[in-house]
Amino acid sequence: LRVLPVNDPPSFNLQALDVYPTVGRLVTILSFATSITKGGWGEESQRVWFSIRPLTSHPPGLVTYISLSCGGPMSHGGQPCEGGNATLQVQTMAGVYGNASYEVSLIDAGGTDSGGSDTFVFPSVLWVHAKAARPQMRLATPTVAVDQDSACVSQQAVVDISSGIAAASCLPGAPPAVLSGACDAGASPP
Repeated sequence: LRVLPVNDPPSFNLQALDVYPTVGRLVTILSFATSITKGGWGEESQRVWFSIRPLTSHPPGLVTYISLSCGGPMSHGGQPCEGGNATLQVQTMAGVYGNASYEVSLIDAGGTDSGGSDTFVFPSVLWVHAKAARPQMRLATPTVAVDQDSACVSQQAVVDISSGIAAASCLPGAPPAVLSGACDAGASPP
């Protein structure tokens, strides 16, 4: 009777399923993949490597670089991943906003002989989101309007375009009854 060893797949966890890198810059996230194991008993010396397969990209080509690696020397047959963690590096196109999704897998050098398995596909999709900072518009000449009945001042110097609401602040020392409901959208300038 001869017993043949069968390779077990490696495994890992991801720190997050959504990544928001700074648009146009190479971003490094340490320990993004954690709890990396190399399969079953007797497989500790196997080398492993990650595969990141693009699924969607809106707009196309949004992500210019993406890598998930264990660090250390990459040699034929993968990396040792001795620390059990891997680093994600991602960069998006400068000035372009959108999202892209990826399937992340970990593969070991053990092969698939005798029905073995050498690949673990993470069960959830990894999303990369490239978003712009909240847009703001600065007016050349700020205007200030005072609603005489509410003791509320509406400053139109900075407008958050995403919501379209101007910043409003109440005058200090005004009685609470006067301020109740006075500093809302109804207190905007005429």
